[in-house]
Amino acid sequence: MQPPSCLFSSNAPFIEDLYESYLLDPDEVSEDWRKYFDGLQNGRRGGARDVRHSEVQARMLEIAVSPKAITVAVSAGSFADSKKQVSVLQLI
Repeated sequence: MQPPSCLFSSNAPFIEDLYESYLLDPDEVSEDWRKYFDGLQNGRRGGARDVRHSEVQARMLEIAVSPKAITVAVSAGSFADSKKQVSVLQLI
């Protein structure tokens, strides 16, 4: 059996808030949580630190409501490639 953990679904909002506080200023959280979150940061590839999730969520909302935020460019070749792909699927 594994030891009990405070990381379960009903605690998710609380822990997310703690983590957001930690990302803003690590001294905002208790030493125990700081050590835990430091361990998460140390395990990241390339040494990159995590960013606040609220900033990412705000940016995603901007993209969702802004019609100019996402543009799709279609080249003439991509239509031909798509047509070939459909033909292959029809053969299969």
